[in-house]
Amino acid sequence: MGFFEGDKNLSENVDLYIYGEKKRIAYKKILESRNAFLKAGVSSEAVYRESKDQLEKRP
Repeated sequence: MGFFEGDKNLSENVDLYIYGEKKRIAYKKILESRNAFLKAGVSSEAVYRESKDQLEKRP
């Protein structure tokens, strides 16, 4: 899970690139999103794999 490991400052902002557009988001929000997926029974590996597949499918 690399990206989610470690004890980052939860208020720290992280730059994400979503469909090529740079978004600045609080690390805490990323963890909350991940935890929501995990609670819904979706493994973080599946979430990662799907996002990676979407990147590879981009034109």
